[in-house]
Amino acid sequence: MKTQFFTLFFTIICLSLQAQQPCIIEGNINGIPDGTVISLMRQQGTGMKQIANDTIDNGKFKFIIHTLNNQTEALRIVSKGEGFPNTWLDVYASPGETVSIIGSDKLLRTWNIVSNIKEQQEENQYTNEGFRNLTDQRQRLQALSSDMWKKIAISDSPKEKIQMTDSIQNILYPQLDSLELLLSKEEINLMKNLPVTSIWLDHLEALSRQSVYLKGFPISEAQVLYQQLTSTQRNSQIGKKIKACLTPTKAKIGDDMPDTELSNIDGNHHRLSDYKGKYLLLDFWSRSCGHCIESLPEMEILSDM
Repeated sequence: MKTQFFTLFFTIICLSLQAQQPCIIEGNINGIPDGTVISLMRQQGTGMKQIANDTIDNGKFKFIIHTLNNQTEALRIVSKGEGFPNTWLDVYASPGETVSIIGSDKLLRTWNIVSNIKEQQEENQYTNEGFRNLTDQRQRLQALSSDMWKKIAISDSPKEKIQMTDSIQNILYPQLDSLELLLSKEEINLMKNLPVTSIWLDHLEALSRQSVYLKGFPISEAQVLYQQLTSTQRNSQIGKKIKACLTPTKAKIGDDMPDTELSNIDGNHHRLSDYKGKYLLLDFWSRSCGHCIESLPEMEILSDM
């Protein structure tokens, strides 16, 4: 009996230690100054939460983390340093695995990831050589736009602010839209020949969001991809989001506002129907939208009227 007890106890301890193994994410990036901060982000609700930071030292950075529930999870690597694009690198982490990231510049979206994690290997298909050139062009424009918005924020010259804002809106943004359109078409063509998996669904959901604002988006081709979903996938939360974007409800002035649930900055949920009969101001913005940030004080004044 004692032998069985100790055998069972030892087995439990071993399994516990195995389950608690961390994931190591290590980067070796050339051409980035020492001291540059690299951050690791985790999805939290509709936003992202920073879970770790490291600084570049002789081209290297490293994260040692425990994944949620000791399961494989999707994380993001970002940097807000000068010259970095306002985007991220998708990286998957699993207990006990070592993930190697290799790059030679600040265009982090196309850094190479070497990993045994099957989700990462699937994700890597979306950054193959067919996408790399277009993606790097987009990243360079994103980095230029991000740096210009930072200069606008600290500039004391109204004329300079207007000139740079005009350049971003009338030169950079149209170029970015053109690249986004080319990339979306490339991605749709790739996905036609790939199996429908959770990662495939994530990419279709991202494409469906593009269809809402990107002029010329091949929505009919994305709808063909949607037809590949099973009934269960269509009725899932992500499936409903995809359908809502690819088949939007067309409303006219005077129509009732479709009811939906939104979250405030404190994470509390509210439905539009809660405010029926009242005046309601909706302001849709993001941290990457310079004009949105600049307009927040004005929005606050309007909301208090």
